[in-house]
Amino acid sequence: MLSKRKPLRWGAIPVALAVAAAVLVGAPSAGALTEPREGVWSLATSDGAQAVFESNYAVVSLRQNGSAFDLADASRGTTLATFALSANGRAYVSDWASGLGNACSLFDAETGREDDFVYECRRAEVKMTLPRVVEKRMRGTIEMRVDGASLGTAPVVLRFSESGDLPPTAPRDVTAGTPVGKGKTFNVPVTWTVPASTGAAPVDYYTFQLFREGAEGAGAELSLDVRSEGVALTGLRPSTTYVAKVQAVSDSGASPVATQTFRTPGQEDLPWVVSLGDSFISGEGGRWAGNADTDSHSRIDALGRSAYWDAGDRETIPNCNRSKSAMIHIQVANSINFACSGAVTFSQMMENPVSDDDWKPGIDFADFGGGRIGQAQLLEDFAQDHNVKMVALSIGGNNVGFGSIIAECLSAFILPTGPECKDMPAVNSRVSAEALATAQDQIMQAMLNIRTAMVNAGKTDRDWVLVSTLYPQPMAAGSHMRYPETEGATDLDRHYEGGCGFFNGDASWANLYVLRLINETVRKAATAARVIEPGFRIVHMDSSRAFDRRNLCHRDVQRVDDDDEYDVGGPASWQEPGAVDRSEWVVEIEISNASSTMQQESVHPNYWGQLALRNCLRQVWNDGQVMGGTCMRGSGLNSRGEPKMSLRR
Repeated sequence: MLSKRKPLRWGAIPVALAVAAAVLVGAPSAGALTEPREGVWSLATSDGAQAVFESNYAVVSLRQNGSAFDLADASRGTTLATFALSANGRAYVSDWASGLGNACSLFDAETGREDDFVYECRRAEVKMTLPRVVEKRMRGTIEMRVDGASLGTAPVVLRFSESGDLPPTAPRDVTAGTPVGKGKTFNVPVTWTVPASTGAAPVDYYTFQLFREGAEGAGAELSLDVRSEGVALTGLRPSTTYVAKVQAVSDSGASPVATQTFRTPGQEDLPWVVSLGDSFISGEGGRWAGNADTDSHSRIDALGRSAYWDAGDRETIPNCNRSKSAMIHIQVANSINFACSGAVTFSQMMENPVSDDDWKPGIDFADFGGGRIGQAQLLEDFAQDHNVKMVALSIGGNNVGFGSIIAECLSAFILPTGPECKDMPAVNSRVSAEALATAQDQIMQAMLNIRTAMVNAGKTDRDWVLVSTLYPQPMAAGSHMRYPETEGATDLDRHYEGGCGFFNGDASWANLYVLRLINETVRKAATAARVIEPGFRIVHMDSSRAFDRRNLCHRDVQRVDDDDEYDVGGPASWQEPGAVDRSEWVVEIEISNASSTMQQESVHPNYWGQLALRNCLRQVWNDGQVMGGTCMRGSGLNSRGEPKMSLRR
């Protein structure tokens, strides 16, 4: 670093020169003029050897040499060039390369113009007139000599000052990081590196200013003095171009301004994630954080009566139950939920509809008029002007009739007049090889419809990924139930107290066998879709074990605010610390407590279950580098208030 020095005088004109120079790192060939960089001096000899002159910031010294000055490497004292001044203000620089084309070209480094001063190139010298200004920066090419031997030419930046207090050079490498936000505001980190030369004194601090492009005259939106090489900007507007300006400040003054222009994304640039499918992804059951008796529902009501309102004060489609806690709302990307509780792969009007809204959109392009269109068409329309990067799908359970199987098993427990449901031919026919083959074809076609929708919206297979979410086990296996299995209507605690009226064998069969077959069918459908469209990117989020030991009626959890003998020690409220690890993550079967919840919420992930799946889906998102995996439960809550989960790749 240059030390402060008093002004030197030639005749009557004070012309003290403090010079900092920097040369391109590398080995340019003789006569080549390339863009200079401030860094370590480095120049190759003609035989390939290197001569390197190192100093902290490539600062060189200026020392008096009789009636001239030597420009020398500050750390080695090696002469690089010789400057001479006459009383009339003209400077003669000797030992410059001659006959090398641009070797004599010097120009104002701030303006880029050569007409700020007069120069002429002679055989072995450059003659120029220095303007009478406080500071001047010039750049060009210089020949280095060591012991009279030429090392070749390289670019150089020269800074001349009439004051001995040379300020720092501008901060380098001002960089704006990737904007992070969801569309309303953005956060952007801006960083820089220290100046190549600190001048005559160390840098004390940096001044940072942020302007909107074109509105600099209105003043800075932000002005800061910082001592580190960076700031974290928050609350920036979308679709806005900003100009960041940074100066280094020392006791010797302020550096030139370094600038960086950057733009925050608009809605069309932001990544979106979209959910399609049935109740397990729409968020059905997401209002309730645990299970409780009717008179204690306020103790588990996490979202209130507006839990499923996705259109202001109502639902877009009644009873689609698109919950605010649905897994698609991963909070690190924009999200929209097109799934609908009760959906199968094809759109359908409900039996005996009571209104025009009594219908279920499937994964197709159906159009029943009045805006009643299939989920694939909803996706296509949305993706036309949104940057959809991930589509999450849950479908197939209703095609197989899992809800009907639940109803049959419940009926067999309450009214045990025949075999358990696992032994009923009509129930088993729903998971026969023929039935599953039909469901596989339907699911495959639904997946291909999703791809068609994205292609129609102008997307390629490399633009997005389909995430197939597999179904979690909602109920404890028979051997893990906390309520005893009791036949008949005289003692049905499992039914009346727990809301899980299944025989042990049926509970294990439905959870471990039927759901496994459904999930395998979904996997096979994805494989078949990729055979038809080899570029189709599909990954799976396997949630089958996500609710282990938090399933409905599992012996390791309890109901909320319940003092019966099987639920002693349960949390008093969903907000009680630790409640997430002591509560069930699945809504009880409604018929057990007829006035407590809507029937269609039964046996669906509740508030805790939805947030657990959301945590896993965020890990699948993986900052836009979508990857599948197996969702596994942890314990406790993360900083977002979600159950801690891990995704095993």
